[in-house]
Amino acid sequence: MMYKNFALAALILAGTGAFADGHASGDAAAGEKLFNRCKACHSVVSTDGEVIQKGGAVGPNLYGVYNRTGGTEDEFGTKFRDSIREAGEKGLVWNEADFVAYVADPKKFLVNFLDNGKAKSGMSFKLKRKQMPKLSGHIWFPLDRRKLQIKHLFAFTVLLLFDVSIVAADNGTAFTIQSVTAPVGAQAREPSLSTLPDGRIVMSWTERDNSVRMALFDGAGWSEARTIHQSAALFVNWADFPSVVALSDGTLAAHWLESNGPGSYQYGVKIAFSSDEGRSWTAPLIPHDDGSQREHGFVSLVPDATGGLTAIWLDGRAYDSAAEGDRFENAMQVRSRQIDPDGTMGPESLLDARACTCCQTSAVRIGTGDIIAVYRDRTAEEIRDISVVRLSDQGWSDPATVHDDGWEIAGCPVNGPAVDALGLDVSTVWFTGANNEAKVRIAFSGDGGAHFDDPLQLDLGAPGGRVDVVQMSDGTALALWMEYARNGEAIVLCRVSRDTGCTSPQALHINRGRESVGFPRLTRWAGVYMSHGLDRRMVPTETPQSGS
Repeated sequence: MMYKNFALAALILAGTGAFADGHASGDAAAGEKLFNRCKACHSVVSTDGEVIQKGGAVGPNLYGVYNRTGGTEDEFGTKFRDSIREAGEKGLVWNEADFVAYVADPKKFLVNFLDNGKAKSGMSFKLKRKQMPKLSGHIWFPLDRRKLQIKHLFAFTVLLLFDVSIVAADNGTAFTIQSVTAPVGAQAREPSLSTLPDGRIVMSWTERDNSVRMALFDGAGWSEARTIHQSAALFVNWADFPSVVALSDGTLAAHWLESNGPGSYQYGVKIAFSSDEGRSWTAPLIPHDDGSQREHGFVSLVPDATGGLTAIWLDGRAYDSAAEGDRFENAMQVRSRQIDPDGTMGPESLLDARACTCCQTSAVRIGTGDIIAVYRDRTAEEIRDISVVRLSDQGWSDPATVHDDGWEIAGCPVNGPAVDALGLDVSTVWFTGANNEAKVRIAFSGDGGAHFDDPLQLDLGAPGGRVDVVQMSDGTALALWMEYARNGEAIVLCRVSRDTGCTSPQALHINRGRESVGFPRLTRWAGVYMSHGLDRRMVPTETPQSGS
């Protein structure tokens, strides 16, 4: 029964006409490519907990979606928007015809179904008309999914949940792995890391009691966990998580998200400061002036050269407010603001009037004091490649494309880029699905991000993205990404040379549990430290020549 139910779910997703008798035929490879567009937001997990297809948590579990009432998947619950729940209450039960119509234009489908011009969908993906004829006969069975290629992974030991994999390569360049238990609760999640000016590490995370917490690590041990903020209005998202950074004088700055309206996607950014290492915090301020009950998030905080910080975020003040057919309809903006610890804020800056809706931003200060930021852009033609902007004495530059991947996708993949720098050496890493081929790429710059080399491919053939990167002092970079393994997901780390690329990728951890590891984070210390969402530990990873 489990396999039959999933076959029907995959059948709907692929749009095949073989619905009547529950059998499917056609091009499985083409169906798999189509499903790659879905798994950025959706997973397929059976009722007994078996992970049939690892994927994102932005959308509901698609197991058993055939004959399911719209807006009723149990675990997704209140995350459904009002319109889809109303459609279910008025009789929407997913079948082939309705599902195909929905993925072609979710908002239009709900407007027509409810006869309500104000109906909205939480799904931004649209299947373009030119793709529709390709659907017939495509079905993908994830039990035949690609294995993690191991030709470059020489030995690994998978330990129990909350431990990590120990990886050793046969060429003398192995990362040595040790666990550092962190003072977090049993249900901690969404960890993030950064390094303080004095060399200590600060880790932030969220707890199930609606709190944001942090702790400091000095190499010998952790401080106690300290609460930054706790509120029933805390907005928690697996892909959009709080962070803490240290300013040049040691003052800590933290950000989190908080609901500002009754809707599921009405929330704003809050930023607070601490001068006593997180024991107490200032009243939070809001960096965006619009006051709208819309999405604001995916924040990057960068300590600047003046003793304050620059905040960069995605801003939804113009989202879904333009006229139908307007090229900037549903435009998520990239905005920025300089903020001092005393609460003084400079003017808001609009960096890009149209960016991808829900991919992380990433930013870093380079040796000159300039700040460079990378994010997933979005053209009117739905090309979602990576752009870079620079803040100098002359203000923010216009966006420039890091590389012309040409990824055309009518929905957000929830997969932002990462950037890091030392001096004028810069590296940025990102995921792309251009030409229906999933890839993780890295590009280097030796002039502070003014120009980037042609990208190098990093992945092993089945990447999930969710990247991070640390620039090393010898010009190499440590790049991290997710790779889909059989019935699981692997966290892969590789030291990448500008000349030779990635020669020895290593699996640091393989997760075979039901929940995703989320977005693993790296930071530079005496070695490099990593945290991820299913691990109550922070993992130091060192190489024979750490370059740190």
